[in-house]
Amino acid sequence: MRKQVAPNGGTVKVYANTPLGLGFQTILDETNLYTGPYGTPKQLIEDLKRNDLFEDDPGAYIDTVYFGTCEVDMEKYHDELLQAWESRPANDKFLVICGVHNARTVGWQKLIPEWSRRRSFRILSISDHVSNYFRKSLSERSDSPDPNEYSALMEYVKIDQYYIIAPIQDPIRKPANSGLVTALIQGNYEPYRRDYANFYRDLIASMKEDPKAWGYRPLSSGKGAAFEKDEQSPIPAFQLHLAGGHGDFQVPDELANVVKTHKGLDYKEFFALAQEMDIMVPAFSKDGAYYEAQGSSTPPLALECNVPLLATRRVTASYPFIDDERAVVIRPQGVREVAALKALRTGSTEHLKKVMQASPEMAWDIEQMMKRGWKRTNEEFSAVKRKAYENNERVVARILRDM
Repeated sequence: MRKQVAPNGGTVKVYANTPLGLGFQTILDETNLYTGPYGTPKQLIEDLKRNDLFEDDPGAYIDTVYFGTCEVDMEKYHDELLQAWESRPANDKFLVICGVHNARTVGWQKLIPEWSRRRSFRILSISDHVSNYFRKSLSERSDSPDPNEYSALMEYVKIDQYYIIAPIQDPIRKPANSGLVTALIQGNYEPYRRDYANFYRDLIASMKEDPKAWGYRPLSSGKGAAFEKDEQSPIPAFQLHLAGGHGDFQVPDELANVVKTHKGLDYKEFFALAQEMDIMVPAFSKDGAYYEAQGSSTPPLALECNVPLLATRRVTASYPFIDDERAVVIRPQGVREVAALKALRTGSTEHLKKVMQASPEMAWDIEQMMKRGWKRTNEEFSAVKRKAYENNERVVARILRDM
């Protein structure tokens, strides 16, 4: 946004409690995303009432407020924000842009009519499916018999999506002849969002059936037994990494040597870990919100870190900015994530023979998955990112032009 605002004589200022958490300032410095001063959230409310903030534009007020997470910010600051809006001259009001991640977090949404009827409200989601959910939701609310709802002009609220993909430095690619060794599932341990239990179950079953394919020795008998690495394996043993800030990942005993957990990483450490991965796995729960109402950080993380995402068409339909074979590995939904990882790691579809025989369409999809493989180049990721950045530039242009 700063790149489009500043050349037109505009100013962007961030209001946040500092220091920023988890070393995020380091990422901002390295990417040059923001280099200006910070104000406090409390200062924002006061600054919204002032018209002496800009030396080169006397009498000008702040004209746009963007909340990065309205699910948190709107309820917290709403009353003071509305008071500041009302105190301003009729021709010098400000626009509130609500950044949203989860359309099912509804507490703050009761406040939308206050702003939509003032024609001073936009929504900026982090993915298309979240935008679509809000369009449907606001349209339904506009049909309400409650006059506070149907008179609030919610059907005219402008809704866009801005893909949050940090321009971090490209990673060093692994040798072309390397095998698939590392996979990442990222996010807080929340089973209703990610299906850890069935992923663990599938992985244990596959490793019991064919431990060599994964670079491990057969599982020994006895309570608490764990798969041990086969040091003679031609491909290093498979390692599943789990990264998140909260919760107990509850790794089964059998996978004690297969799964490595990471907690408490700062942003730089987190990005570095992600860039080391061969592939990223969504592991979305089938009934979870990540397909319909909530934006997951996994697709944008995979793209910004140049790591291929193991996805289905259902995933790419919700996150179309990554719907490009240069950034994703598409598996048919009839092939579980673990089964797809095994095929990509070994180069064999022998364990998929039954499902391939059952459906020529699925056989074709599996063949295409294997033909393209899992390796991608930095140049391929850069091309996909350019499309996402171009979308973002168009969105900012619409906001600046009130379109």
